Formats: sequence, structure tokens, C-alpha cells
Amino acid sequence: MHDAYEAIPILEKLPLQIEAVTAYDGNLVVGTRQGHLLMYTVTPGTTRRWDVALLCSNKNFSRKPIVQVAVIPEHQIIVVHDLTAFNLPLLCTLSQTKGATAFDLDIKHHVSLTGDGVVTVRLVVAVRRKLQLFYWKARKFHQLREDLALPDVPRALTWCMEAIAVAFKHEYWLVKLTGEQKELFATGRSQEPLITRMVDGEQLALAHDKESIFVDADGNATCSYTLKWVEQPLSLGKSQVYIASSSHVWCLHSIPINQQIPQLLGEKQFGLALKLVDVWDEDEDAKTQMQKHIQHLQAIHLFCSKSYPDAMKLFFTLNTDLPFVIGMYPDMVPEEYRSRLRYPYPIPALSGADLEQALQALIHFLLEMRHQLCSSDSEARTEDTNDSLVQPLLRMRDSRVSVVEGERVLRHSHKYPELVLLLQTRGLHQRALQLLIRHAKRPDSPLCGHQHTVNYLQHLGPQHIDLIFEYGGWVLKSHPEDGLKIFIGDKSTSGEVDQLPRPKWGDTTPLLHNELIHQYRDIVVAPFTSSDPANVEEEKGRRKIVCEKLLKFLNESKYYTAATLLIHFPYDGLHEERAVLLGRLGQHHQALSIYTNTLRDTQAALRYCQKHYTPSGPGSELLVSPIDIRSTSGSPVMQQQQQAGKPDVETVLELLQNHLHCIDLGQALKVLPDEVTLNLLKPFIHASFNLASSTSEELVARQKLKIMLSEYTYCAVCSKRFTKHSAFAWYPNGDIVHFSCQNQR
Repeated sequence: MHDAYEAIPILEKLPLQIEAVTAYDGNLVVGTRQGHLLMYTVTPGTTRRWDVALLCSNKNFSRKPIVQVAVIPEHQIIVVHDLTAFNLPLLCTLSQTKGATAFDLDIKHHVSLTGDGVVTVRLVVAVRRKLQLFYWKARKFHQLREDLALPDVPRALTWCMEAIAVAFKHEYWLVKLTGEQKELFATGRSQEPLITRMVDGEQLALAHDKESIFVDADGNATCSYTLKWVEQPLSLGKSQVYIASSSHVWCLHSIPINQQIPQLLGEKQFGLALKLVDVWDEDEDAKTQMQKHIQHLQAIHLFCSKSYPDAMKLFFTLNTDLPFVIGMYPDMVPEEYRSRLRYPYPIPALSGADLEQALQALIHFLLEMRHQLCSSDSEARTEDTNDSLVQPLLRMRDSRVSVVEGERVLRHSHKYPELVLLLQTRGLHQRALQLLIRHAKRPDSPLCGHQHTVNYLQHLGPQHIDLIFEYGGWVLKSHPEDGLKIFIGDKSTSGEVDQLPRPKWGDTTPLLHNELIHQYRDIVVAPFTSSDPANVEEEKGRRKIVCEKLLKFLNESKYYTAATLLIHFPYDGLHEERAVLLGRLGQHHQALSIYTNTLRDTQAALRYCQKHYTPSGPGSELLVSPIDIRSTSGSPVMQQQQQAGKPDVETVLELLQNHLHCIDLGQALKVLPDEVTLNLLKPFIHASFNLASSTSEELVARQKLKIMLSEYTYCAVCSKRFTKHSAFAWYPNGDIVHFSCQNQR
């Protein structure tokens, strides 16, 4: 166990019961339960026995126990808690502090305007549920401000700049001199709260169970971590600490660092030893040599503990001799030479997986050492290097560049575009794409932005479609237009992108489908930029293809939002596309009005009806709408464009003949044009009556059907009998099943 301090006995077997101690300038002041006040001079010695002499003793100092004592060395003043009578020269008595439970002093040194040193002393006393504040002037204490009320009786208190930390029974509070109070946190399960002022006077250590939390004068934590203890501390101190029992006093004296370090090295606590070197009061050369020695031992210990990469990193940092490192591996150096090597710890024999891991770490170490050895003439070699040739050479698949070595060199030189090219030519696409994503949001990187990822994915080809899906998503979300170029390409990549298996794309998010429709629409309705007839014709041909794609996508896709798209489609164009969107919204009457009145395409209207017809629900009367060719659109713009045409009687009769079973004849008669005579409708009326009559007869026949169940009737699915409370289903072929079994048939 690490011993940072040693206990030096100061007083032993004192015949009085010790209650409080304090020390200053080589003097020790002891307060006892019997009210005696003792003062000793303490002189450190070269051995564990220090010279201690009684300076003065006052047996009648107080009639009550002295539970707290403090000293102001600059004014040679002793401040004592719980005393009622004095036998030393009395300077002042604070009668208003009767019943005090604790006090604390704040001593500060200042430099006056004349350059003289000034000492200010402030005193805070806890009396019941309030704090009394005083300052020292003219050999007496004066009231600093009015009393501060508290919610409970303080157990402990400590100054911290312009605030006072107060510990109650269950929680810590911070009270500022302005009167502002702030609740910090609970004291935990500790028996007594504990507050310690740090050396700088600007921080406090507050005890919470088995840990100490550091806060500043505003109550804010100064460290992101807490100091954890093995056991719950009873008291905390700083600098040279005195501890006391009822009859003994010891001084905790720090052991010299040059004695602690060997002890820590023997316990293999290398990290703590290095921290002690940082605070070691020695010259820089001695500290540097000690640090290297500790790190050397740590590296060998890591190697023996199978932490091979960490060990090699330390060896490289220390610039350790290569034979010394290689000598730890079997059969790497001649046995005669290896016998002359001396290691502070036994080197384990390596075999199997341990040997493989150790060799990998050694390879990396040797590569780093080689790079370091070659870097001495790197400036001269850089002058002979043409950086512009790096990319052309890397594009050659047989460039004979090692991926491991090339990646290390390119990373070291911050040539990330060249590194992406190296990984791309070697088929390491996933690593290249991960590198592009990491650098996309770095403003200082040459790979900043999303366009590098788009260009890379456009050239991957169909065999890497899964990678395109995986790494193209973030571009689509942040930059939808450029993200679509991954799949639709541009002039330079159209050939490669066209080979992608587009049917595999399974993105069902409305964002993508809406954006694609907007892209198609913008191309179709964009004004012509050229007045050349040849260019205009070529552009018309291209727009016709895009328009066909748009119409096909509107018919096939189920994931776009028709309501938000419809308002972007013009009334004076893209009529068929508007009809599709209206149909998707269930506005069939307006959609059919476009087909019959605007487009004058009756066959398209019939196809629309057949597509959207349902026997029941909103589409049940859909086939009646084309008959009413007099219907008009609700849009004023379309009403201006549409002209009432002559009714097509032949088409109406053909519709009745082909779809009589789906048309409500009563509704159809209401919308038939006047030109259709009753004589022309006679066959269809007879057919409709016959159809209705046959349907009624079939219904009556079905209702007369009797189903007999007996104790010998079994379910056709589960083969179990029917009980009198069983629900069942009957099939036209005569099979009877339980109602719950019908979905299993």
C-alpha cells in the first residue's frame, strides 16, 4: 500500500482530555475538555522524534470544554469557542454570540496603496439559526453586517471568498454576504457533515458519503469528477496536518517524493509515480530522467501484461533501442546476444494467439521507427517530389502502393482526396465512404461538403447498390436535389447511373416521392431557353419522355402526398396529371370532368371508372358520372377553357350495354341527355329488371336453405363437434366450420 504520510508522535498520554487543536508558525495550541489551554513549540527533527516543549499552560482558561480554537498569527490572537472565564489578557468578548455552535475565520493579505502589507480578518459565528458576521479593527471585533437568518442550526461552516458554506444536518447551503442563499445538495449518509477550504481559498471540498465534491464560491462544481475514498472520511486537512485522540497528538508529515516513487514502482503504480514526478522539487534534468525510467518500466510491464500495442507506443515515445525491444520476442536475435540483455521483469514466453498479437504490434512499431529514421532527410526529398503526380499514379490499379503504408503516409500529409482515391482503386469502398462522411462537415477539410459523396456513389455501379443505399441516405435528407443525382445522374454520369437496378430502391418516405414529382413537373413546365427551332424540338422530345415518366409515377406510386402536390400543378396544362391527383384524393367527379370535357377522351374516362369502381362505398356510383357529360369542373379557369359539346349518344348506350350490372339504372336515367329516347333504352330497362328479378329469386332460394346440425356433425377444419352455443360458417359446397376456424381454411 502506498504510504504518502508518516505519523510523527507529538504528545503522548496527556493527562487531560483533548477537545481541539490548531497550529501556527511552529506552535501547537491544545484545548481540553477541562478548560485548560496549552501551547507547545514543535521543532522538526531528522528522526521520527521531534522536539516538543511546553511554551505556556493556562489551567483556568475556561470553566467549560474548549471545543474549537483558532489563531490569527498576524495579530497574535486566539479565538476560542465556548469559554466563559479568561486568565490570559482579554482583548474583547462578543456577548451576542452566546450559544454559538461553530465559527470560522477569514484571513486575507493585501497590499495597500503605500505598498505596505495589510491583513484583514473576518469572523462568522453560528448562533442557533442565524449567522453573525464581524471584522477585526483596532484590537477588537466589530459587526460586519446584520445577522443572516438560516432554515436550520448549522453543524459546520467555512468561509469561501465572499460566501459562507454552511452544513446542516441533511444538506449543504451556500450563503453569500449579500443575503442570497443557495441550496447545494444533500450531505448523504455521513454522520457529521464535513467542509474543507482548499489551499487557494477559492474552492471548497464538501463530503458526501465516501466522496468529496469540489465547488466554488458560487456553488458550482469545479471538477467534472469527484474524489472517492475507500472509507468515509472523518476530517479533511491541508498542508501539515495535526490529528489528535483524547490523549495523543500526531503530526502527519509527508514522506519525501524520492522515497515514495520506488515504493510505487514496486507496486507497479506507474501512473501515480509519474504524477509525483510532476510535483517533485528537483531540477528538470533529474525529473526528465526519472520520467523516462518510469515509462521504461511501464512499457515492459505492459508487454508482460499482454498489452502489446500500448507497450510499443511507449517504446516508440522513449525511442528505445531496437535490439532491446526485439529481444523480448523468441528467436528474433541470437541467443548469445539475448543473454546479455537485462530486463527488470521476467519476459513471458510467447506462443499462439499471444505471439501473433505481439508480432502485429512489433510490425507497427518497426514501421513507425522506419518512418522516424527516414524523416531526417524528408525536406530534401520533398523538393524532388511532385505532388501533382500522386493522384495519376494512385489511379493505376497496379501502382504497387501498399494500402497500409500508403494510408499512413497520406493521412500524415493530410492528402485526404488522394487517400479516397487509393481506397477506391483497391475496392475498399466502405472505408472510403466512411472517410467522406467524417470529413463532410469539417470546414477546413478538402473533402468538405456532400458533393464528394454524390460523385463517389455515382461511379460505384449496380454491384454495390447496397452501399449506395446505406451511404446515400444522409445526402437525400440534407440535400434532396443533389441526392437524386445519385440515381438519375447528370450528363457526365448518365451511362453509369442508368445501369443501377432502380426497382430495388425501396424508399417509401413521402419526402422522396414528392421531391421526384416536383423535379419532373419543373422540367415539363419550364420555359424554353433557346429560340432555335431545332433545339426547341429536341427539348420537346425530352420533355415528352419526362412527362410520360411523371404520369407513370403518379399512377404507380402509393407514397406521395396528393393534397400538397395538387396546388402546384397548373390549371392550363398537365390535365391528365391533375386528374390522377384528383382521383387519388377521391374527387372522382372533378377528375372525370377533365377527361370528358377538357380532354374529350371518353375511353380514358371509362378506364378511370373501371380502375376506381367499387361495388360499395364512394366509388359505387362512379360509372354513372361519364353518362353525365354535361357536368362541369368547379374551377373557374377550367370552365372558361371547356365548351359544351354535343352529347355522344352512342357512347352512352355502349356504356349501359357493357356495364349494366354495375350501374344503378335509376341514377343513370336522371343524368341521361334529352337526346336519348325511351325506345333506345327499352332493351336496357328490360335487362335491368331481369337482373334484379334473378337476384331476388336467388336471395329467396338462399334464405329457404336449411342447415342441419347434429351430434355427428364435425367441423371441416378442426374435426371437432359443434355445441349448441357454437357459431359456425357454411360454404356453398356444403362444408360447415366453426366461425373461428373459417380463416384457417
